[in-house]
Amino acid sequence: MIFFLDIELGNMNGLKVGQIIRRELEDFITKIIYISSKSQYDRQLFDVQPLHFMEKPIKKEKVKQNINLAMKILGRENNMFSFQQGHQNYKIPIKEILYFESLNKKNQNRLFE
Repeated sequence: MIFFLDIELGNMNGLKVGQIIRRELEDFITKIIYISSKSQYDRQLFDVQPLHFMEKPIKKEKVKQNINLAMKILGRENNMFSFQQGHQNYKIPIKEILYFESLNKKNQNRLFE
């Protein structure tokens, strides 16, 4: 997912929304691009780990560049590991795999005896 968030949203600002996404939802995959006419928020944005910051007025070309960058990054992060166990097929996001372990695997090729 890609979110374009204006930092100044009325009752709740975009920084708070970003903090909810990162801390409460524990979503570190979604790409957040902040938009504002003020650059004074730059230091506060580090906690939310945004992909980018765009100053108003927004330029169409910058939006395209940010979408393309986010799609490239998300494409790499959404790689899946596929495997079969019995007759069931599974897919697990590679980013969620900590390690592989093989238990009671018999050497069926018997190259070395």
